[in-house]
Order: sequence, then structure tokens, then C-alpha cells
Amino acid sequence: MRMRFRYELEADSWIEPGSALWDQPLPGSSLTGAPKAEHPPTYGELFDQVARWISALGSTDVYRTQWTAAPIAQNDFPDPREPVVIRLVKHGACYHVCRVTLSSRGEKAIDLAVNVAVGPPGLSVIERDFNWMQTLYGRSADPILPKPYDFGRMVSSCGRLWTLFSSEWLTGFSEFHPSFDPGKNRPSIRIWETGNEGPFLDETHERLLFRKIAYILTLLYDIQTGSEVHPWHHAAGDFVLCRNGSDLLVRLITIRGYGPLLEPQQASDHPSPWLRLLVFLCNLSIRNRLDRMDGVGQVFWSEEFVVEETIKGFWDALSVHTQKNMLSEDIAEGFREVVSALDPEMIYEICDQIVDSYPPSAPEIDTLRQHLSDHAAVLYGALNDHELVRSRPSRTLQQSR
Repeated sequence: MRMRFRYELEADSWIEPGSALWDQPLPGSSLTGAPKAEHPPTYGELFDQVARWISALGSTDVYRTQWTAAPIAQNDFPDPREPVVIRLVKHGACYHVCRVTLSSRGEKAIDLAVNVAVGPPGLSVIERDFNWMQTLYGRSADPILPKPYDFGRMVSSCGRLWTLFSSEWLTGFSEFHPSFDPGKNRPSIRIWETGNEGPFLDETHERLLFRKIAYILTLLYDIQTGSEVHPWHHAAGDFVLCRNGSDLLVRLITIRGYGPLLEPQQASDHPSPWLRLLVFLCNLSIRNRLDRMDGVGQVFWSEEFVVEETIKGFWDALSVHTQKNMLSEDIAEGFREVVSALDPEMIYEICDQIVDSYPPSAPEIDTLRQHLSDHAAVLYGALNDHELVRSRPSRTLQQSR
């Protein structure tokens, strides 16, 4: 069955072959790995590769069933009466993101996310991202990652290599970043629905957001090896959220790397599980406070409450590790005692070493140095707060993860 396609930009503007924009170079080619060239990749070339790939995958029953999560007759999905809509929705740091909508007879439309990279650097990032998504998806019973589907390569008519992977499209989810809230007369988290015109989160949802982010990252932490999701950045839009009444759903949508942050100096020198976990927690408390104003502006350092919510999310996930027998109750209890025994200077030294590991040219270095001493003091206080350290997952968190 031959598919028909329609192409759209996120701002509800349609684009067709032969139009002026069709042959325009894609923005951010340096970020996606395509060097400046006499014939840079264009909007039309990208749309062509996605259409060819979807056509190839959609012609096989295995992918059609995978996309719909249930067998559907070939004549019913995709609906031949309706075009497949490919929307280019984002130019990311490493690849472009498309939303592909396929209609079905008598059923609601199916949406896929298709990530597209061009050039060697983008290729390595996107393939690594897909492989880690496949490896870690299903690690938890909680829905914390989009379901990955397939990875592939396409060569355009001019001989350019494109790499793509498809995954579940998270309907209703949006990016978020700090923005100035005139109602509160201070920066707060704004949902990035259309440009920067989305609503602001209230304080309850702000707190829940950072708690769930810490929960997800700790849930993906490997107790045995010390492997963790790294690097990750709020400013890059690595997490998305969806308001669901009084609840807040949160997902991690990219995994650029996964491995131990604390590597042994030599073969016989293996950091203890407690030390690895402590370094992970300190780093988590730092990174959870970093973002950029409106996602692209100056480096933003969040308020102290984020540390408290990070500690809560960390213990929420650690209790899940204990329930799964990935971490014994004795070791968990021992870790509580270890962190409670740390003095402020030791906390500062660990945080200082973490910041020292950042590239000297990292844009957040000055902000981190400015706030590190205060941050270590706040973290010390949170780690010695009996209610936080002994906290258990809230009813809301248990029901909505």
C-alpha cells in the first residue's frame, strides 16, 4: 500500500515540495553534525528521508502491530484515505525531532516520535541514545521513558547519510523551563506549550516535578556498577511533563550516556557502593538545580527547595531498589547512617570535586562556584533532616509514577 504524506512545521504552516522553504537549509546544521557545505541538508531532504523510512516500516505487519500495540488489518492502518502527517517540531542539540501521525479506520490516530540526525557526530549520538533507551526501557514497572521502536539509516539522492529512530510520542507532554512569573514576581517553572506562552506551575507541582526527576534518575541508577544516566541537562529539554489534574507525570526522553561517574584509578581500586551512591546523590542535587532562563537564556540556579525534593525523590527510588532486592535493607540503613555522619566540610569537598570534573569552558561553572558553598550547606541540612532521610514515597507518587 502506497502512503500519501503531508508535511508541516509546528506553527501549523504546511510545506510542500517545490516551495521556497522546501529547499532551504535546516537550522542548526553544526549541532546535528553536518558541517557547513556547498549543499547543506534542507527541510525537503529531511522530510523525504522520514517519509521513505516510515513507508518502508509501515509496509510490514511487525511494525504496524508494534505502533498500534494490537493487530490491525492492513487496509485499516494506516487509513489509505488520509495522508500521513510529518511535523518537524524541534531542532535539538544533536538531532531534529518529528511527530508522525498515522490515521486508522475507526480508531484514533497513532503518533510516533521520529528523531533524525545527519552527519557522523549526530549519527553516533542518536545511535547511542537509541541503544540506551532500548536497554533501560522496562527497567522499571513505572512508565519513565518513551517506548523505543526502531533505528535505521537512509541515504538521500545526493549520497548524504541520515540516521533515524522512532519511539512512542508522549501525547500531552511538554518541555519546561524557568521563566519570570509576574504573578509571583520571581522566576518559576513554565510549561513550554507554544513558544513561551504556556502556564506556570504552582508551588506544589514545582516541588513534585523535581522530586520525580530525582526519582527517575535514581531508579535508573545501577546499584551494583554505579552506572547512571550522564550527562543530562534541564536546559536541553531531557525531561518533559504532563499535568494530570492534581498530579504531574514526568518522563526522561533522551539518554546520551550511561555509565559510572566515579571510575577506579586502577584495577584494584574499586569505589565502595556507598561512595558511588553518595557521589551520585551530590551530583544529582547540583544538576537538578541547573537550567537556563526560558531554556536558552542565562544559566539559572533554582531555589533551595529543589534540594529537599531531590532528597525525597532519591529515597523514594532507593526504597524501590530495596523492594526489588537490588539493595539490601542493611546497606540502605548503613547508607543513611553514613550520610547523617558526614560533616559540612566533607559534603563541600565532594561537591567541589564534582564541579572540578566539569569542563573548564562549561557555561555553568561560574554559577556553580558562586553558589557551591551555600549549596553544600543546604545539602548537609537536608541529609540530616530525619523526616527526609526516613521518608517513604507519597501516595501521589506511588499512584502516578
